[in-house]
Amino acid sequence: SNTRKAVYLGISLIVSLLIWFAVSGNAEVSIDVADVPVEFLNEATSLAEKGLMRIDTEVPTVDLTLRTTRSNVYKLDTDEIRLLADLGSVTAPGAQSINYSISFPPNVASSEVKIEYPAARTVIVNIGELFRKDVDVRCEVVGSVAEGYLAESVRLTPKTIEIRGQQEDIVNVNYAQVTL
Repeated sequence: SNTRKAVYLGISLIVSLLIWFAVSGNAEVSIDVADVPVEFLNEATSLAEKGLMRIDTEVPTVDLTLRTTRSNVYKLDTDEIRLLADLGSVTAPGAQSINYSISFPPNVASSEVKIEYPAARTVIVNIGELFRKDVDVRCEVVGSVAEGYLAESVRLTPKTIEIRGQQEDIVNVNYAQVTL
């Protein structure tokens, strides 16, 4: 009789836990995700082809508040959330307001997650002109060759390289140096 009561009690406990998980799994909860970095697309290709560059040294971050079901919270790895801003449409220097999209991990459908904050999905990016300059490459030989060996003269390939950046950063660069 006591064994039967213990079995019924165990089964009741398991069933009640399953019901609780089923009911609470569909309840919506809010998640705060802080400092998600914005990744820029077409920065080295489309933007550079237009003679432009992003001049901000810091990567902007965004704080998000997401709303989803409790069952999705366990699947949602916040480290895999990506914010993607496409710089392909930028055509002029200056401060630009760029829209970004939010990409969730592959195991979570974007339709299952609501973005509560921020309402506007834009980031301000400072764009400047991209200047180019060809500089000679020089080689500085440090040390000596081991005894019994002979070193030939140094041949550099390429003899010049192109550097890119803001004008005030590259104007004073006269050459690039390689230490051997």
